[in-house]
Amino acid sequence: MAVNKTKKKKKAAKGDPTKLLTKAYILAFALIALVSMSGHYVTAGISAQQKVSSEVAYQINKQRTEMQQILSYAPHYDRLGDALDLRFIYQSLREVEDSHNFILNYMEEKNLLGKHKSNALRRVYYDPPYTAADHINKYLKDANTFLNANEQSDGEERKRAIEDMDLYYNSFIKPALELATDSYQTEFAARRYCFDPSGFAGRGCLYFPSADCSYRELQPYDEEIRAGRRPYRS
Repeated sequence: MAVNKTKKKKKAAKGDPTKLLTKAYILAFALIALVSMSGHYVTAGISAQQKVSSEVAYQINKQRTEMQQILSYAPHYDRLGDALDLRFIYQSLREVEDSHNFILNYMEEKNLLGKHKSNALRRVYYDPPYTAADHINKYLKDANTFLNANEQSDGEERKRAIEDMDLYYNSFIKPALELATDSYQTEFAARRYCFDPSGFAGRGCLYFPSADCSYRELQPYDEEIRAGRRPYRS
């Protein structure tokens, strides 16, 4: 009899609606907490990525601006020898070198899957016909040649350096950096939507982009260059 009473109590406990409701509430709160934590994680990740994206775009544009400044100050200093122009050239050159190193270091970073963070930038900086990194290095070499040239004996060397900097910048670097900015921003935006723009997979693409996403987004720019709609000359 005692055994039967114990079994009945256990059955009653199992079927107790109050206890079942309590367990359901606990499970619901646990799920809400999990979803909330996941949302905060995703939001924080997106914010961090946007901050990095803005910094990368800023550094690319800063290179372009400072190189233009050097080309503005260098001929004026060559003609008049104004010490203020020389100081501006030194300052702009350091800014270009710092920004260039920032971009090069960023392109070597890899994500959690072991892939480079921006295939679009690597393509513009390293692959023909763009090879922006090579042309920027040549520009920097000519800028240092200009600064180190003796004012009396190396006047012609300074003029050649100015001509070479102008050629590298206007024929190669400027259009390449414009392309780098456009393609990088397009790549960044596409990472969130290259799978499914309306679902979680699309948003998760920020962290796990598809392998061909960067290449696919760069194709329109390649076609513009081949068609002559972009002023890029190799």
